[in-house]
Amino acid sequence: MRIPTCLLSLWKNRWFQRILWLGVIIMPLLFFYSHIRYYANHLSDDALISLRYAQRLIEGKGLTWTEGIPVEGYSNFLWVLLSAGMGLLGFDLITGIRILGMICMAGAYGAFVYCFIKCSHRQNPLFLLPALSVFVVSGTLAIWTVGGLEQPLIALLLSWSLAWTFILFQSEHPPDRFIWILGLLLGLICITRPDSPLFVVSILFIGAIRWGLRKHALKRLCIIGMIPLVFIVGQLVFRLYYYGDWVPNTAMVKVSPSLDHLLNGLNHIKNGFLTHLPLSFLGILLLAGLLLTSKYRFFGLLLFTIDVLWLSYICFIGGDIFAGFRMLLPVLIVLIYIILFATDLIWSAVKKNIHRIILVLFFIGCFLAYHRVQFHYKNNYNSRAVFRKWVWYGRDIGLFLKQAFGDQKPLLAVDAAGAVPYWSELPSLDMLGLNDWYIPRHKPDDFGRRTIAHELGNGPYILHREPDLIMFSVPPGTREPSFRGGHEMMESPAFHDKYTPVSFLVHSLDDIQAKLWVKRYSRKIGIHQTDRAVTIPGYLFNGNPDAFAKMNECGDLIITVSRSVPVSIKKLDLPNDAWDIEIIPYHPDLTAAITRDEDGKAELTISTQSETELEVQAVRLMHRP
Repeated sequence: MRIPTCLLSLWKNRWFQRILWLGVIIMPLLFFYSHIRYYANHLSDDALISLRYAQRLIEGKGLTWTEGIPVEGYSNFLWVLLSAGMGLLGFDLITGIRILGMICMAGAYGAFVYCFIKCSHRQNPLFLLPALSVFVVSGTLAIWTVGGLEQPLIALLLSWSLAWTFILFQSEHPPDRFIWILGLLLGLICITRPDSPLFVVSILFIGAIRWGLRKHALKRLCIIGMIPLVFIVGQLVFRLYYYGDWVPNTAMVKVSPSLDHLLNGLNHIKNGFLTHLPLSFLGILLLAGLLLTSKYRFFGLLLFTIDVLWLSYICFIGGDIFAGFRMLLPVLIVLIYIILFATDLIWSAVKKNIHRIILVLFFIGCFLAYHRVQFHYKNNYNSRAVFRKWVWYGRDIGLFLKQAFGDQKPLLAVDAAGAVPYWSELPSLDMLGLNDWYIPRHKPDDFGRRTIAHELGNGPYILHREPDLIMFSVPPGTREPSFRGGHEMMESPAFHDKYTPVSFLVHSLDDIQAKLWVKRYSRKIGIHQTDRAVTIPGYLFNGNPDAFAKMNECGDLIITVSRSVPVSIKKLDLPNDAWDIEIIPYHPDLTAAITRDEDGKAELTISTQSETELEVQAVRLMHRP
């Protein structure tokens, strides 16, 4: 079939080509923006660990998570510094990292376009669409654009590193500046994540095969390898000077090679493969095709090497626990490049128009299926990013604790070390050890047999630190512990003697019942006892499960009492003397009584005959003269 002359002229028109290029680039970005909005609710709790380091750095408290021995509880040094930079520019840190994430992902998108222009002989922008479609449809990329961790920066630096490498592979005598730019990109990625040297090793290995070991080739390889080495050594020197450790705390907590972790890693990869069907399977076939051709063989070898090393590393560490398969992001970058090059290769191999039409329909079907799987796969890990709200519960609870106890600065012990410590700004103790010096250096015998990053804990040590507030599990907290440290504390009689569970009613879009354990005789927020008087905060009256501590309109922490909801506190260490009881604030309808249990411990009960809820802020007991 002959193409009409007018259509052919239009196709070759310079302005039409420019509009076509603009449309091919802009339209997928608009779709990607709408995809990001679908996951706008997602924010990783670990991102708020990094932001706590950034916030304290801005405040002049150094790269620390809390007071005490400083530890490197982050594994994204450059991302933390950039987050702090956004804060110095005047952005709220949450908004700042989301802007940063979108800028980085847009930059990664630009790398694919640039690589296509430089490496492909086809200047028709329609050949870009298959690769860009993977980018915009991928749930992993959309989730982690707004997730708050360093994945957008990894995507930016890795995609541009590969683009520059492919350009270098095409030239026998590339300009020196290209080599220096590649080395700089690899250096930056090495201080973004400590496992990024795997990318450097891959590029150096395939570069040595591509260029050989002649003098000029060795010079290139030395430049590409030495610049990342300088960055790595520089960060190591800083780590030794500032934290006194050879490896970050994150490695001590997470790296525990074992058969259990190997199986967990393989299962993680399997689930990731299924969640990215059919493109994951198609990518394997297309990669094999690249390896069998002379034109893209070295490109294919590099992409294959990165995939093998990275997937082996995931198996080694035991997979990952976050929504959206963040650890598979480098594999997705590789997949996009595979499709970018394979599109050109396949189109050249298919000559007949009918076969090309079938090929186009096949690719459209693959991407429609991929789009559906991203949202509707029955075990879809991406859905966690939409429906999990506990990080935002942590925000509301953190702000509540800041208002209630911010002046007293009690020590807060948590399992989830992100949201509540970040928004409360309280001194904190990480019971899983990621941001604690002692716990990772005193590992249990079965380390390596449980879920990655959730294996550590030390109940006796936590009790020795005497935290004033304890929150088990993720917000809004639980009465029963979920991890090792909490279980060990629960088995200790000393824990039950010192701590009492309290439910705090936190008003937000959803009323949240935050469940914490409070040290009853805490010098900062607990019972205050002198020779003449004992003052008991109202929120410690937790004897009725229907009673909740909450904030009144004046910002005071109180508990309410009504005829149907009396409140009490048990196991008080009160001498068996006569006491005058003063309820604060005073109300004539409130009455209080002290009784004794079999062990001689006192129980103080406050009740009323009023149907109206009456506030109790504190109770003061005074020795009767």
